[in-house]
Amino acid sequence: MIVAASILGSFVHGSAAFIHSLAAVLCVAALTTLICARFRLPSVLGLLLAGLLVGPFGPQFAIADPDTVRALSELGIILLMFTIGLELSLSKLASVGLKGVAIACSGAGIVLLLGFSVARMAEFSLVEAVFLAASLSISSTMVVARTLHQNQVAPELKRTIFGVLVIEDVLAILLLVLLTLLASTKAIDGTEVAKTVGRLLGFLLALITLGALVVPRTLRWVARRNSNELLLLVAMGACFAGALSAQSFGYSVALGAFVAGSLCAESGEGKRIEHVCAPLRDLFAAVFFVSAGMAIDPAALSENWQWILVFAPLVVAGKFLGVSAGFFFTGHSVRTSVQAGMNLGQMGEFGLIIAALGASYGIGGSSLFAIVAGVAALTIVATPYLASAAPRVAAYIDSRLPRRIQTFAALYGSWIERLRKRGIQAPRTRRLLKQVLLDAVLLALLGMVAALFAGNVAQILSVNIALTQWTAMIVVYGGFAVLAMPLALGMFGLIRRLGNELAIRALPKLDGESVDFAQAPRRAFVLTLQLGLWLSVSVPLLVLLQPFFPSVPGVLVLLSLCMLALIGFWRSAGELQAHTRAGAQAVLEAFKELTREQQSHSDTPEVEAIESLLPGLGEFVGLEIEHGHVWVGQTLARVNLRGLTGATVLAIRREHADVLTPEGKVALEAGDTLVLAGTRDALAAALQCYQDSAL
Repeated sequence: MIVAASILGSFVHGSAAFIHSLAAVLCVAALTTLICARFRLPSVLGLLLAGLLVGPFGPQFAIADPDTVRALSELGIILLMFTIGLELSLSKLASVGLKGVAIACSGAGIVLLLGFSVARMAEFSLVEAVFLAASLSISSTMVVARTLHQNQVAPELKRTIFGVLVIEDVLAILLLVLLTLLASTKAIDGTEVAKTVGRLLGFLLALITLGALVVPRTLRWVARRNSNELLLLVAMGACFAGALSAQSFGYSVALGAFVAGSLCAESGEGKRIEHVCAPLRDLFAAVFFVSAGMAIDPAALSENWQWILVFAPLVVAGKFLGVSAGFFFTGHSVRTSVQAGMNLGQMGEFGLIIAALGASYGIGGSSLFAIVAGVAALTIVATPYLASAAPRVAAYIDSRLPRRIQTFAALYGSWIERLRKRGIQAPRTRRLLKQVLLDAVLLALLGMVAALFAGNVAQILSVNIALTQWTAMIVVYGGFAVLAMPLALGMFGLIRRLGNELAIRALPKLDGESVDFAQAPRRAFVLTLQLGLWLSVSVPLLVLLQPFFPSVPGVLVLLSLCMLALIGFWRSAGELQAHTRAGAQAVLEAFKELTREQQSHSDTPEVEAIESLLPGLGEFVGLEIEHGHVWVGQTLARVNLRGLTGATVLAIRREHADVLTPEGKVALEAGDTLVLAGTRDALAAALQCYQDSAL
C-alpha cells in the first residue's frame, strides 16, 4: 500500500512525469533487451543497460524520474520474492535432498569466504565486506535457465543444477534476513543482535501463524470458484499484506513477500497462482533491474574498475571450485562436475537485491553498488561462453589429470553408487551424523558468543579482579578456547568415525576372508569421505564466524589442513593404482573365458563373481572393437571415453599382447576387447557412445 501510495502521489503531483518515466523505462528496456537477444546475451544485461541510459547518469534524451522508477521497482522486488516463495514449497525442498544442499553450500560458501577475506584485506569496513561477499555468492536462476536451454545438457545434470539453484535461493532469503539485521544495527553488538533476533523471530512466528490460519484456506475456497481474476486479486492481497507487515515492523518488503508466497504455496494452488501472476512479475521485475541500472554511476564504475576486475574472476573461480568439488564429492564424474561449475559461475539477481538493500541503508555508497553491478555484468556476459566451452574444458581437464587420480575418479562414482544402494540410514550412521551437526552448531554458537560478549565479560573481570583490559581479554578468550577445544576435537573424531562407517557400508570385508581385497579402495574412499565431510563442516563454520574473527588466518588454517589431507589422499591413490593394476590382470583372465555374447552383458554370473572377488573396482563390461569401426587406429586419449562417459578402460584384451591399465597414448586395434569399469550409468553411456560412433 505504501508503494501504491507513492505511485498515486506521482499521479497527483504530475501524471505527465509519471507517464514519461514509465514510457522511457519500457521503451528503452525493450530496445536494449532486443539488442541483447540479437547477440545471444542475457536479458538482465539489457535491463541494466536501459537503466544506465534512462537514469540520472545517462543521456538526457529519455531521462526517467528516479523516485517514480524506484517505487515501481519495489513492486518488482515484492512480486519476484512472492513467486520465489510460491516455488519453494516444502515438498520441492525435500525433493532436492542432501546432495543439492551440500553442493549449494559448497559453492556459495567458498565465494562468501573468499569474497569477505579479499574485501577485508582491501580495507572495506566489516559491514561493507559482509554485504559485498553476500552479493557475490548467489548464482542467477534466470541466466542459468537460459544457458541450459541453449546448450545440450544431460537431463540429470540439468535437474541437479536446478536443485542447487533452489537451495541457493533459500540461502539468499536467509542472507537477506541476516543482512537486514546487520544493516539496522550498523555494527555487531551482542546485546543488540540478541534483541533484534528475538524481535525478528517473534514477528515471523506471528506472521506465519496468522497467515497459515487464513491464507491457505481462503485461496482454496477462491480456487474452487474457477475465476483467475479473483484468484489473482486475493493472492496479490496476501502478497502486499505480507510486504506491508514486514515494512511496518522495520524489515525488508522482500521478506514479507517471500513468507506470503510460501503461505500461498501451502494451499496447493501454487502453480496456478504463479501462472496468473507471471505477467505482472516479469513486467515489474524488469523495472527493478532497470532501477538497479539507474543507480549505477559511470564515474563510480571507472573509480572501482580494479575491484570489479578482482571480484569478477573471484566469483567465477570460487563458484567453479566450490560447485565442482560439491558435485564430485556427491558421486558425479569429473566431466559432469566441471560442466556444472562452469555453468554456475556468475553473480545473480539476488546480488543486486542485496546490494540495493545495503544502498537503502547507506552502506557502501555508490562504490559498493557499482562494484556489484560491474561484477554482475561481467560474469553474466561470460556465462554463455563458459557454458559452451564447458564440455571441451571438462574433457581437457580429465585427460590431463595424473594417472592415479584418473583411476580414482573413475572408481569413486561406483563407490558412491554402492553406498546409495546399501543406504546410509543405519541407526549408527544417523547417530554419528547428528552428533557431528550438533558439535558444529555448538562450536559456531560458542564462537559467536565469544566474539559478541568477550568485551563485556573482560570489562567485568577487569573491574572485579583488578586486571588490565588486555589481560582480561586474554583470560576470556583463553577460557573460550578451552571450552571450544573438546568440541572441535570431538567433531573431527566423529567425522573420522563417520567416514569409516560409510566406507565399510559401501565396501565391506566379507566374513571369513583371509585377504581383504577391498582394503586399498576402502582406504581411498575413507580419506575422500573424511575430506568431504570435513570441508562440509569447516567451510560453513568459517563463513558464520568470519564477521566476528579475522578471516585470513582461518582461510590459511583451512588451506593448510587441506594440503595435509591431499598428501594423504595422493599416497592412497597410488596404492589404489597398484591395486587396480593387479585386479585388472584377474579381470582380464576371467574375461578371456567368456563368450562374445556374454561380454556384452555386465550381469553374467562370471562377471558378478569377479565383482564380488574384487570389490571397489566397480562394475565391469566387455566391449569388442569391430573391424572398420571409426575407433580403430585412434588412441584412447583421442576417443576420450572416460571424459565423455565416466567409464575407465581397465584393460585391453589383445591377441598378441594384453594391455593392463592402458595409458592414453595406446592406439586401438580391430578385435580389441576393452574391459570397462565404472558405474552402471557410465558403462551404459560407454556402450551407447560406441554405437553412436559407428553410425
